[in-house]
Amino acid sequence: MHLLLKRHNKHICNIYASNLSTKWAKTGKNQILANLNSDQFLDVIYWSRQVLAIFMGMIWGFIGITGFFGIASFVALNSIAVYLYSVRFNNDTEDIMEFVKEGFMTSFAGFLVIFCFPLMAINFID
Repeated sequence: MHLLLKRHNKHICNIYASNLSTKWAKTGKNQILANLNSDQFLDVIYWSRQVLAIFMGMIWGFIGITGFFGIASFVALNSIAVYLYSVRFNNDTEDIMEFVKEGFMTSFAGFLVIFCFPLMAINFID
């Protein structure tokens, strides 16, 4: 009896999982992001830019990329990433520069703060 219930529950779980994955595949990321209004899309860009800035700050700090090249490469890569993301997931081409500017200064500040910690830890702690 116990084995029969176990098989039955496993079969039900498999059916539920396959239905869920089919529904998820039908919606897709593109459709979900295409249904966002402009404010929601700007929020997605803002927070993804903050995460990208923290990640890039850690990498730049550990590698030791400093000076003009470090700042210029951050600005270029961050702006290009947001531009490509905006072009791919949003159909409104008139506001592309608004999307690229969204949250830039706060991400730059986060980059600089996070950049300092690994750089100082590697270079100044002996």
